[in-house]
Amino acid sequence: MNLLRHLGEYTAEARALHLDQGTSRAVDAFVREHATLLYRLAARVLSDPEDARDAVQAALTRILAWVARHGLPRDLLAFARTAVVHTALEMRRHRTRRGRRTAGLETVSEAPTTRAEDPAHQAVARAELRRVLAAIERLPEKQRVAIKLFELEGLSVKEVAVAMRSRAGTVKVHLHRARMSLRRALESEEPS
Repeated sequence: MNLLRHLGEYTAEARALHLDQGTSRAVDAFVREHATLLYRLAARVLSDPEDARDAVQAALTRILAWVARHGLPRDLLAFARTAVVHTALEMRRHRTRRGRRTAGLETVSEAPTTRAEDPAHQAVARAELRRVLAAIERLPEKQRVAIKLFELEGLSVKEVAVAMRSRAGTVKVHLHRARMSLRRALESEEPS
């Protein structure tokens, strides 16, 4: 992944924003440590690697501007997760309005398989994964984002709530509805 190739630009931008050297170093270290996590969050929302990189870079630029005005937030990781998710959601809405929505399954080509050595079993597992991911993509946006962040990224309900700027109870409702919708969709697709 080439996310860190622009790290020098962030440092230059931090100087241009008149961040003190300690804050600039803290932001650089944070980006180095968490760039992959932030990319995965954006990729879960956007399902397109290039768009995900763009979302992370745009979010990091927003974060730098915020830090220059207000200083480092108490929990920079939670702040960055929220910024990345919201930037990715904005990009998705913009892309959808412009008619460029993609199916989102292109990234499944290297889907994880079971440990079984049987190629037929592995093919069935990959097909099932594609079926589940396709069903997730058909969920309403808030349910889709909640289920991806909670189930696929392993965030807690509280962390998902922070990222989605909602209450934990609301996230639980989105998760419940998403699971029910997925169950119905997957059961209706099963051959009789």
